[in-house]
Amino acid sequence: MPGNLRKFVETLLGSQRDLSFSTIGPDGYPQSVLASYANDGMDIVVGAKAQGQQVRNLASNAKSCITVVSSEADWGSIRGVTLRGRAAVLAIDSPDRRRAVDLMRRKYPESGRLLQADAASLAMIRFDPVAAMVLDHWDGIGFCELVDLTLDA
Repeated sequence: MPGNLRKFVETLLGSQRDLSFSTIGPDGYPQSVLASYANDGMDIVVGAKAQGQQVRNLASNAKSCITVVSSEADWGSIRGVTLRGRAAVLAIDSPDRRRAVDLMRRKYPESGRLLQADAASLAMIRFDPVAAMVLDHWDGIGFCELVDLTLDA
């Protein structure tokens, strides 16, 4: 991803608190939920109910999508990104899960009690983006640009 777009996406991810997390349901339709997330650059983790539909969907299809949008009164100031990718539930005792919980604690210090809850009730999901659709009204309403992130690999 070109540096200016990467910076745009990372800045947007770092400035917002919630996202829409979409997975593919057993009927083949997308299913979206609002979720809390944290990130370190393009390393993105999403919190979900361990027994929830999103976790069940990921067991059969890792393809997923997240959308983050700034909340602005002026339409010309709205910024957003939709990231396509693959997601995986992190194993309860893994270092990756411990890092994910730490990222969430730093972003949501007020939620410490929830993050300390029984690990079996809270899933931590790693999201690995492969493409980004950036929304920025700098070139008129609805300007979008799709960027294939696999070209960076």
